[in-house]
Amino acid sequence: MGEIIQAPLFFSQRLYLASLAFLGVLMVTVNRVNMSVAILCMVRIDTTNSSLVTRMQNSTSSCRGDVISASTSQISSRPEFDWDKQARSQILSMYFYGYICTQVLGGWLASRYGGIKVWGVSMLICGVSAVLTPLCARTHIYLVYAARVVIGMSTGVTFPSIQAILGHWAPEYEKSKLSALIYTGK
Repeated sequence: MGEIIQAPLFFSQRLYLASLAFLGVLMVTVNRVNMSVAILCMVRIDTTNSSLVTRMQNSTSSCRGDVISASTSQISSRPEFDWDKQARSQILSMYFYGYICTQVLGGWLASRYGGIKVWGVSMLICGVSAVLTPLCARTHIYLVYAARVVIGMSTGVTFPSIQAILGHWAPEYEKSKLSALIYTGK
């Protein structure tokens, strides 16, 4: 009479929610790393480091050359920005300044309004900011700083929101399994 019947995990809404959360955590990781990769092809080589320039000029293959598309037309992929090393470092660090500011706020918002709503709005803001980043880069570097801070702030509420979702949706005996599944996207 006092026995608790455990619902199956497979094909359950909890597993579906955990799978979506896994993809969301994966997208947070992509948003954290994408500028680190993209900035290499966006910015001209820093000529103050002569050994690096010499190695790049002596190499037989370079990623900064022309790219041939499937239609055999030439597409130039030359870097278009003259950002120095300090500016590049600031662009990369702005994400983390925004990210660290919203950890506690994200937990409070998720407990007050629900983790799914807070996380959904934050991912919408993150997506819009990520799409607008190239336009910001072509306008002014301070707009890139602002976009990266907004992306960091919007992804900073992810983990508190996920914890609020798990606290509400997952039974005690499945929280560790679902957490492990979700956070493998990190």
